Amino acid sequence: MTERTPTIRARSFWLAWTVATCLFGVMCGFAAVSNRFPGDLTIALRIQDLDDAGFGPLASFANAAGDTLWGGLLTITFAAAFLLRKRLPEAAVISLTLVPRALRQAVAMAVARPRPPADLLQIRDDAFGYSFPSGHATGAMLLYGAMFLLVGTLIPDKRLVFSFRVLCVLMIIATGVARVYCGVHWPSDVAGGYLFGLLALAPLSLFYSFLLGRVPTR
Repeated sequence: MTERTPTIRARSFWLAWTVATCLFGVMCGFAAVSNRFPGDLTIALRIQDLDDAGFGPLASFANAAGDTLWGGLLTITFAAAFLLRKRLPEAAVISLTLVPRALRQAVAMAVARPRPPADLLQIRDDAFGYSFPSGHATGAMLLYGAMFLLVGTLIPDKRLVFSFRVLCVLMIIATGVARVYCGVHWPSDVAGGYLFGLLALAPLSLFYSFLLGRVPTR
């Protein structure tokens, strides 16, 4: 039974990944023929009402942190931090998160869903290109999701690791909510970005396990 456990886990992993991939494919197909999903407008309007609670500054910060430029700089910074600690597998995985961020653009062009119109939502930010899946949500899931998994090898203090992981989760959530709050994405765009990021993180985690057995670390 012990010898079969890794095989069973691997099959379960790829089965879950395949199901999630099919779900993302269905979402892409629906987004290609519909400008918004059922419930998108209702949820978006409720999120935009968060302005009454002073959500604006937090949304501005989350938008800036999820921008392509700042996201790339953060990725390079984290990769450099791992290199300084002689953690080559972690540095490689963090750097590779830039690849699916670029692939997201190809998916968006294939789906070609327009952004929310100004007659339905209040537009608070400038955004270009197509809407599905959200690039900010994808980037946040990739970068902060990877750091959630890898930060334990960078920070020895368990309490600091826990705090950093909480911060990663909050940044993922805040980035997605901020994009809807600014009126440049529907909630389904954000959900698609999160799912696309998770689909990319899964094989990266396997690649990380592969590297751990072959690349010396300190």
